[in-house]
Amino acid sequence: MGPDLMGVSVDEARSALAIESLGKTYLGRRSESVAIGEVSFDVREREFVTVVGPSGCGKTTLLKCIAGLLEPTRGRATFAGTAVTGPMPAMALVFQDYSRSLFPWLTVRKNVMLPLKSGTKSERERLVAESLDAVGLADFVNHFPWQLSGGMQQRVAIARALASRPRLLLMDEPFASVDAQTRADLEDLVLRIHGEFAVTTLLVTHDIDESVYMSDRVIILSSHPSYVQEVLTIDLPRPRTQELTKASPEFAQLRTHVYREITKAHGESRQRPSASSAADVPELPPARR
Repeated sequence: MGPDLMGVSVDEARSALAIESLGKTYLGRRSESVAIGEVSFDVREREFVTVVGPSGCGKTTLLKCIAGLLEPTRGRATFAGTAVTGPMPAMALVFQDYSRSLFPWLTVRKNVMLPLKSGTKSERERLVAESLDAVGLADFVNHFPWQLSGGMQQRVAIARALASRPRLLLMDEPFASVDAQTRADLEDLVLRIHGEFAVTTLLVTHDIDESVYMSDRVIILSSHPSYVQEVLTIDLPRPRTQELTKASPEFAQLRTHVYREITKAHGESRQRPSASSAADVPELPPARR
């Protein structure tokens, strides 16, 4: 058995993440709301997996259950063979809204250092410096978040997640609040970090192009109450680039396939009288280059 790393042994970590018949129901005084029906899938070590699905299918709820922030009503998530019953040191979560996840009264350095509770001061300083360098913010350590652009603030949030050297990186729509060019830059940044840090990554997104561009596999959820409608393997070659990858016929075929599956799920939800309403699925947008 290999040595422990952030509480997870090297041998155990090969099993990575398993979602087993996980469901979540919110109970009210007079009614209940099924956020997740029954979802099962796995994420292999060092794999990049994306979860997509119609609006309202419970993607963020699923991610919070995996992160240990919500308790599932049924089923379970296990990481490295251990059931997730709360936040685990080997996991890190990057939220969508960077403006709420960063403390405006703390400098960039102090925001990134915040989750580091163990080790000497010099060790923690080293982790912070390496993480900020990885996201291209080594020269902004003494700035405050409000002095940075939105894209730079999200880089700080990513650096903070990296500082704890997680084995599993969870990301909830991390690029939704930035412009298209910044989004493309952050996609490439996360792909580079994924490779350099060898971190298993699970990303939730509404963006079809993003799901295909970044992933090894795409988990397509059905409409509410959700189940896994399809697991799609993305066999595009790596490394990937915004221009070449997204211009390829293979990319176009894959994005169209994902779009059709989400549209099909949305159509099925409209035919079910008991299903809650969801936002209309938009027309497939032009490929982002």
